[in-house]
Amino acid sequence: MAATTLLTETGNAVAEGSGRLRTIDALRGLAAFWVAWFHVTMAGTRLPPNALLGWFSRDGTVGVDVFFVISGFVLPWSLYKSHYRVGRYGRFIAKRIVRIDPPYLLTAFLIIPLNFAVARLPWFTGPPFTVNWASALGHIAFLNAFTGEPWLNVVFWTLAIEFQYYLLIGLIFPFVASPSRLAGACLVAVFLASPFVLKSEAHFPHYACLFLMGIATFQYRAAICGRTWFFAVIALATADAWYASGPTMAFAGVFATFAIAFLRIDWRPLQWLGAISYSLYLVHAPVGNKVANLVHRLPQTPLVQYFEAIIAMLLSLAAAAVLFRFVEKPARKMASRIPWEPRPRAAE
Repeated sequence: MAATTLLTETGNAVAEGSGRLRTIDALRGLAAFWVAWFHVTMAGTRLPPNALLGWFSRDGTVGVDVFFVISGFVLPWSLYKSHYRVGRYGRFIAKRIVRIDPPYLLTAFLIIPLNFAVARLPWFTGPPFTVNWASALGHIAFLNAFTGEPWLNVVFWTLAIEFQYYLLIGLIFPFVASPSRLAGACLVAVFLASPFVLKSEAHFPHYACLFLMGIATFQYRAAICGRTWFFAVIALATADAWYASGPTMAFAGVFATFAIAFLRIDWRPLQWLGAISYSLYLVHAPVGNKVANLVHRLPQTPLVQYFEAIIAMLLSLAAAAVLFRFVEKPARKMASRIPWEPRPRAAE
């Protein structure tokens, strides 16, 4: 089978295998690897000048932007297939919490002893680690996004953005899935206006244009809207993304949008990375950066710099595989067992 083939029909959105779109998994894998490589190489500063793949290290925000477009698509697509109604909102949020919180919270609170231990090694470089318990406890329910306390992990702020989207999409889904052009126009107008109203990068409105790209792709793939409407919304959202954060965000959004809408990417290494992408996203900074910090004491020859980055990345992948196998996968199963409808009471 070719690694990439065109999807030419609007309605050709049937998930393969386990019901997940292969292109989504591939994009997730690419995005997670991109963000991880960015962090373990410290935006390329831990690589030799003009290093091979150095360009891939310089802007990890591209991977984050791709994740936001993916979420914009996946959540309404999943709700659409589940015949979701707003009356099921509580169960929807419960399923999301059970799905994402166990690996997230475990990673967050394992970072504390890890930081303490590594900071006491004689070859560690940097200030001693201290615990800000207000910051640590603020990770519960992603409260640090609103209190301004620092995150234990540099990527956790993006999970707070995603959770804000979860809270919103479950409420506005009837508008998202409506074929009414009036409902669609109102939805687009609100999302496009959001970055102008609230410019804080800690909150969902700043990135609403990226999620809108995913929503428009869902509407197109589900045949809720036609090609003309789809391209018009993407053009407006691209301009909005350029305003909100510049050409990098706009490029990332368009790339992810058209990959989901028109391509089938079926390459096994990316599928595997996609399967563990959430776990890799969570662990690469605490694991990879600690490895890089310790190895960085060696003489910084080009060979050592490459060795440092590759070892940090490989250990991050190994830690992600373990977290996926023993925490994320069971959490996913538990979330799937939460029924959309309350179970009928047994007759007395």
